[in-house]
Amino acid sequence: KANEHYDHFYKKIAPYKTGDMRRKMVPAKFNAHPHALQGLLPDIGPDSPFKGDAGLFPLKSTGDKIFWETFVPTNVDQPKGVIVLCHGYADHSGFHMFDDARMFCEKEKYACVLFDQIGSGRSDGLQAYIDDWFKYCQLAKEFIDEFILGQFLPSYPQSC
Repeated sequence: KANEHYDHFYKKIAPYKTGDMRRKMVPAKFNAHPHALQGLLPDIGPDSPFKGDAGLFPLKSTGDKIFWETFVPTNVDQPKGVIVLCHGYADHSGFHMFDDARMFCEKEKYACVLFDQIGSGRSDGLQAYIDDWFKYCQLAKEFIDEFILGQFLPSYPQSC
Protein backbone atom coordinates (compact mmCIF):
# COMPACT_ATOMS: atom_id res chain seq x y z
CA LYS A 1 0.00 0.00 0.00
CA ALA A 2 2.81 2.42 0.87
CA ASN A 3 4.51 1.77 -2.48
CA GLU A 4 1.27 2.52 -4.34
CA HIS A 5 1.01 5.83 -2.51
CA TYR A 6 4.66 6.65 -3.29
CA ASP A 7 4.24 5.73 -6.98
CA HIS A 8 1.13 7.92 -7.25
CA PHE A 9 2.94 10.85 -5.59
CA TYR A 10 6.09 10.40 -7.70
CA LYS A 11 4.09 10.40 -10.95
CA LYS A 12 2.52 13.70 -9.91
CA ILE A 13 5.86 15.40 -9.19
CA ALA A 14 7.87 13.79 -12.01
CA PRO A 15 7.32 16.73 -14.41
CA TYR A 16 8.89 19.09 -11.84
CA LYS A 17 11.86 16.86 -11.03
CA THR A 18 14.77 18.93 -12.39
CA GLY A 19 15.48 22.61 -12.86
CA ASP A 20 15.51 22.22 -16.65
CA MET A 21 12.08 20.55 -16.55
CA ARG A 22 10.67 23.27 -14.28
CA ARG A 23 12.11 26.05 -16.48
CA LYS A 24 10.46 24.49 -19.56
CA MET A 25 7.10 24.66 -17.77
CA VAL A 26 7.69 28.17 -16.36
CA PRO A 27 10.49 29.89 -18.31
CA ALA A 28 13.25 31.61 -16.38
CA LYS A 29 12.11 35.14 -17.04
CA PHE A 30 10.72 37.98 -14.99
CA ASN A 31 7.04 37.76 -13.95
CA ALA A 32 6.49 34.27 -15.31
CA HIS A 33 3.05 33.50 -13.84
CA PRO A 34 0.05 35.08 -12.00
CA HIS A 35 0.49 36.17 -8.41
CA ALA A 36 -1.58 36.34 -5.24
CA LEU A 37 -1.99 40.13 -5.23
CA GLN A 38 -2.80 40.40 -8.92
CA GLY A 39 -5.47 43.07 -9.19
CA LEU A 40 -4.48 44.67 -5.88
CA LEU A 41 -1.15 45.93 -7.20
CA PRO A 42 -0.84 47.78 -10.51
CA ASP A 43 -0.13 45.63 -13.55
CA ILE A 44 3.54 45.24 -14.40
CA GLY A 45 4.39 47.20 -17.51
CA PRO A 46 6.32 50.16 -18.90
CA ASP A 47 4.68 52.55 -16.38
CA SER A 48 5.48 50.41 -13.32
CA PRO A 49 7.20 52.25 -10.43
CA PHE A 50 10.07 49.74 -10.59
CA LYS A 51 12.23 47.95 -13.10
CA GLY A 52 12.58 44.21 -12.92
CA ASP A 53 15.13 41.79 -14.20
CA ALA A 54 15.68 38.04 -13.95
CA GLY A 55 18.14 35.39 -14.99
CA LEU A 56 20.19 32.35 -14.12
CA PHE A 57 23.46 32.61 -12.18
CA PRO A 58 25.91 29.65 -12.36
CA LEU A 59 27.54 28.75 -9.05
CA LYS A 60 31.32 28.35 -9.32
CA SER A 61 31.49 25.43 -6.89
CA THR A 62 28.95 23.15 -8.61
CA GLY A 63 27.94 24.72 -11.93
CA ASP A 64 24.30 24.61 -10.79
CA LYS A 65 22.21 27.53 -12.00
CA ILE A 66 20.32 29.68 -9.49
CA PHE A 67 17.25 31.57 -10.73
CA TRP A 68 17.05 35.18 -9.50
CA GLU A 69 14.79 38.22 -9.88
CA THR A 70 15.42 41.84 -8.93
CA PHE A 71 13.12 44.80 -8.33
CA VAL A 72 14.52 48.34 -8.24
CA PRO A 73 12.29 51.39 -7.64
CA THR A 74 12.36 53.89 -10.51
CA ASN A 75 10.59 56.74 -8.72
CA VAL A 76 13.51 57.59 -6.37
CA ASP A 77 17.14 58.61 -6.99
CA GLN A 78 18.50 55.84 -4.78
CA PRO A 79 16.76 52.89 -3.08
CA LYS A 80 16.62 53.03 0.74
CA GLY A 81 18.54 49.76 0.79
CA VAL A 82 18.51 46.24 -0.60
CA ILE A 83 16.37 43.41 0.80
CA VAL A 84 17.20 39.79 -0.03
CA LEU A 85 14.19 37.48 0.26
CA CYS A 86 14.88 33.78 0.81
CA HIS A 87 12.10 31.18 0.69
CA GLY A 88 11.64 28.15 2.94
CA TYR A 89 11.92 24.44 2.19
CA ALA A 90 10.07 23.15 -0.90
CA ASP A 91 8.83 26.66 -1.74
CA HIS A 92 9.93 29.07 -4.49
CA SER A 93 10.32 32.78 -5.15
CA GLY A 94 7.53 33.14 -7.68
CA PHE A 95 4.42 33.54 -5.56
CA HIS A 96 4.16 35.26 -2.17
CA MET A 97 7.79 36.41 -2.13
CA PHE A 98 7.23 38.01 -5.53
CA ASP A 99 4.36 40.05 -4.09
CA ASP A 100 6.33 40.90 -0.94
CA ALA A 101 9.19 42.18 -3.09
CA ARG A 102 6.83 44.34 -5.13
CA MET A 103 5.36 45.83 -1.94
CA PHE A 104 8.80 46.59 -0.48
CA CYS A 105 9.88 48.12 -3.79
CA GLU A 106 6.74 50.05 -4.77
CA LYS A 107 5.58 51.22 -1.35
CA GLU A 108 8.78 51.40 0.74
CA LYS A 109 11.35 52.19 -2.02
CA TYR A 110 13.74 49.29 -1.34
CA ALA A 111 15.51 47.31 -4.06
CA CYS A 112 14.78 43.59 -3.67
CA VAL A 113 16.48 40.39 -4.77
CA LEU A 114 14.64 37.05 -4.81
CA PHE A 115 16.17 33.70 -5.65
CA ASP A 116 15.13 30.07 -5.87
CA GLN A 117 17.31 27.80 -3.80
CA ILE A 118 18.73 24.59 -5.26
CA GLY A 119 15.90 22.10 -5.90
CA SER A 120 13.24 24.81 -5.88
CA GLY A 121 11.39 26.88 -8.43
CA ARG A 122 13.43 27.56 -11.56
CA SER A 123 16.85 26.74 -10.07
CA ASP A 124 18.72 23.53 -10.81
CA GLY A 125 18.44 20.45 -8.63
CA LEU A 126 15.95 17.70 -7.94
CA GLN A 127 12.64 19.08 -6.67
CA ALA A 128 12.68 19.46 -2.86
CA TYR A 129 15.66 17.10 -2.50
CA ILE A 130 18.39 18.09 -0.06
CA ASP A 131 21.08 15.47 0.47
CA ASP A 132 23.26 17.68 2.68
CA TRP A 133 21.80 20.62 4.64
CA PHE A 134 25.22 22.16 5.24
CA LYS A 135 25.96 22.17 1.50
CA TYR A 136 22.45 23.55 0.82
CA CYS A 137 23.17 26.52 3.11
CA GLN A 138 26.67 26.96 1.63
CA LEU A 139 25.22 27.19 -1.90
CA ALA A 140 22.77 29.90 -0.79
CA LYS A 141 25.66 31.78 0.85
CA GLU A 142 27.77 31.38 -2.30
CA PHE A 143 24.97 32.90 -4.39
CA ILE A 144 24.58 35.82 -1.98
CA ASP A 145 28.34 36.44 -1.86
CA GLU A 146 28.97 36.13 -5.61
CA PHE A 147 25.82 37.57 -7.18
CA ILE A 148 24.26 39.92 -4.66
CA LEU A 149 27.40 41.27 -2.97
CA GLY A 150 29.63 40.85 -6.03
CA GLN A 151 27.41 42.06 -8.87
CA PHE A 152 24.08 43.55 -7.76
CA LEU A 153 25.02 45.72 -4.77
CA PRO A 154 28.00 47.50 -6.38
CA SER A 155 25.41 49.15 -8.64
CA TYR A 156 23.93 50.81 -5.53
CA PRO A 157 26.92 51.91 -3.39
CA GLN A 158 24.92 54.54 -1.47
CA SER A 159 22.44 51.94 -0.22
CA CYS A 160 24.92 49.41 1.19
